[in-house]
Amino acid sequence: MQLTDLEGAALAEIARRGVATSYAIARAFSDSPSEFWSGSAGAVYPMLKRLMERGLLIADSGKRGRRAHTGYALNEAGHTALKAWLLDPQRASGLGFDPLRTRAVHMHLASIEEIERWLAQVQEAMQEQARQAVWSDNERLSAIHDAVLKNRADLLRRLTSVLMQYPK
Repeated sequence: MQLTDLEGAALAEIARRGVATSYAIARAFSDSPSEFWSGSAGAVYPMLKRLMERGLLIADSGKRGRRAHTGYALNEAGHTALKAWLLDPQRASGLGFDPLRTRAVHMHLASIEEIERWLAQVQEAMQEQARQAVWSDNERLSAIHDAVLKNRADLLRRLTSVLMQYPK
């Protein structure tokens, strides 16, 4: 019963909070700097239903004022599944989806001028992302984010070298 990365991230968010509503999970995903996490209700609510059906969560329904809400917590099977996902070295080291790499692989379809312009625009966009305050209330998460941005900048430098060496 292998978790998807979205499911693993949702279980991790629930574990971090102890109990979380679907709204809190959707908000955490939408606040993430990663474009990979969909904070849409159309992604989060069905996923939580699947995790419930798989026996990984317990739900506590109640009301806050006039609003009904359901809080989700991990049960023992949920904790086991989360740890298996979290500590899986094969999946953690996987290449996964990377929009920069995917485009670089196909740059033979562009002219050298287009490639140079694209590289400059990507670098500018990445510098803008680095200026954005992300997780400023959590030093550890902010440091992780900064490390990822530095690695992305290094990747762009290396890709620039390769693309300029082998333009077609």
